[in-house]
Amino acid sequence: MNPQKAKALYSLILPQGLVLGAIIFYLHFFATPKTVLLVAPIYSSVVLVAGVLLGWRFNRSRLVFSLLVLALSERGLFCLFHIQGINDVVKHTAFGSMALLLPVNFVLLSIMRERGIFTFTGLWRASVILLQVSLVVLIAYYHPEKVIVFFNYNLLSPRVLQCTPIPQSALIVIGLGLIFFLIRFRYKQKPMEIGFFWALFTAVIALSQNKERFVTVYFATAGLILVISLIETAHAMAYQDELTSLPGRRALKEYLLKLVSEYTIAMLDIDHFKKFNDTYGHNVGDQVLRMVASKLAAVSGGGKAFRYGGEEFTLVFSKKSLGETTPHLEDLRETVASSRFTIRGSKRPQKKPKTIIPVSGERKKLSVTVSIGVAVQKNNQKSAQVIKAADKALYRAKKSGRNQVST
Repeated sequence: MNPQKAKALYSLILPQGLVLGAIIFYLHFFATPKTVLLVAPIYSSVVLVAGVLLGWRFNRSRLVFSLLVLALSERGLFCLFHIQGINDVVKHTAFGSMALLLPVNFVLLSIMRERGIFTFTGLWRASVILLQVSLVVLIAYYHPEKVIVFFNYNLLSPRVLQCTPIPQSALIVIGLGLIFFLIRFRYKQKPMEIGFFWALFTAVIALSQNKERFVTVYFATAGLILVISLIETAHAMAYQDELTSLPGRRALKEYLLKLVSEYTIAMLDIDHFKKFNDTYGHNVGDQVLRMVASKLAAVSGGGKAFRYGGEEFTLVFSKKSLGETTPHLEDLRETVASSRFTIRGSKRPQKKPKTIIPVSGERKKLSVTVSIGVAVQKNNQKSAQVIKAADKALYRAKKSGRNQVST
């Protein structure tokens, strides 16, 4: 499998999907009813408090408001379980409304920009969420007959979806929400995007429970998934280069500390990058960096790519000798040199227009080359010494005409 696809698949499932899987496994194979009743409120409270504190500390209002939505949904179901004297029409209307509003809120929160929690915008958003509670109560108690028709409408036979009490109309909205988050993850591949997907999926499981003790646990797990996604985001900000999506220098240093056996380091530099940047502008320069980074991320031979800084990159081959590494670096150099990309024209709009007007003349296609210096660790050298040796080899590659691998 392509390394980039493997990374995307890994990010899609781990760690959020693993957390949900572990909770399901525990609840259905190990947990006793007494244990769940005892642990559920504590678990829920810890997740809520920790999530709100982290959201406030990292200025992530989307997390705080998403936790608020989950908490209100959980309390709403709790009331439906415990309040006596509520007729089935009111219950069905309230339940359907909650199931419908949950994905809508998640989608809206996911696309909103961070505007703070205690700012005017933040307080306004919190008010809108809280007003939805009043709206659900008013509709369910005073006008259920006007809404129940919508929730009773079925596209499929009710027997097809016997596993869940969620109305089919709400399931359609939930399904669209899940697809929306997958599409966003396909293009952004950020932890919070897939976090919303798994949180919504977990909330659907919570809404489908006929056991009250499980409802709180699953809603708390949905919140935990969002908290974990925030931690993953913070980790990516600290260790990942935003422009190229490669691990940065801090990640390189920590990775090298883990290596104990022989390894090879390659320092790679884009030839004439400054001149290229000055000629075509920083936007095209960024395009070049991303293109080269994508080739490095897919390097063969087990190499791990890092952005060292500027137009310089580092490749580390663990447990590989100089002779084993060089052919893979030559393949990489040739791949970069043979790659072509089209420059975005200065008059080309950033967004796709409604009417596409053909552009006269040929679009300018460019290519770049890279120089690579390689050094192998020997005689218990420290990583800094190996990097220095690879840098010297890189200098020799540039002095010898560039677009080559030097050892």
